[in-house]
Amino acid sequence: MKRAFKVSPRLLGGIGVALVVLVAGGFLAIKTIEGSSPPPLTAPVATTSPTVSPAAARTSSPTPTVLPAAAASSPLSPRVLPAAAAVSSPSPTPPPSYDGTWHVGTGSVAGYRVRETLFGASNIAVGRTSTITGSLTVAAGKLTAGSFSVDVASVKSDRSARDDSFKVRIMEVGTYPAATFNLTQPVDVGRLVSGSGHQVVNVTGNLELHGATKPVTFPVSVTRVGTTVNVTGSIPVTFADYGIANPSNPIAQTESSGTLEFSLNFVRR
Repeated sequence: MKRAFKVSPRLLGGIGVALVVLVAGGFLAIKTIEGSSPPPLTAPVATTSPTVSPAAARTSSPTPTVLPAAAASSPLSPRVLPAAAAVSSPSPTPPPSYDGTWHVGTGSVAGYRVRETLFGASNIAVGRTSTITGSLTVAAGKLTAGSFSVDVASVKSDRSARDDSFKVRIMEVGTYPAATFNLTQPVDVGRLVSGSGHQVVNVTGNLELHGATKPVTFPVSVTRVGTTVNVTGSIPVTFADYGIANPSNPIAQTESSGTLEFSLNFVRR
């Protein structure tokens, strides 16, 4: 007759403790993941051209000194000019010229943003880099040419395992090292040129990603910040359109699309 298997209270207690630790650890992991992603890139605060209002010009004009009658009649005394003729009102400062070629400068950033489920918790995976090159050309109030290229191999997130998978299995950076956008239609930036510090425009061009090139149209914010022109926007990307492997793995399951986001500071050189 077989002996009945008995579970000792000590063993049950150990199993209970292990379950509590496992649940608590998973809860803490989920809480650590939630809210840890950086926010989307946004346009900076604009710098507008300084101007002088008519009211300010009037109050800033000094009142001419009126000479006594006897002195005024002397041929050696200067004549009293009318107020308008004596002091000219300050002219508004003209907006700066944007014509010429601008290049990507320091402080620029680009990368990806995609929603994923990691360890059962919803999360936004974000990878970014500052290794970016590019330029844009402005002539007579229009953006006539523009492009930028992102070094995909230098993109990093908050998880090294994700970065390894991104570079080797997903983006195959050894074969496709860069993501590039090229403008194909001119863009009217007249509001910015006329003195406004900020303008939102639609941009059309070709996005080359993972060896595939697709036409794209998307809005961007163009903002003047001192002597810098910032261009911020995001491009929706469906992975299958560019032959990109499904990023999902046993630990993280991602959606079938994401965004290429960027905030580029252009300076004149």
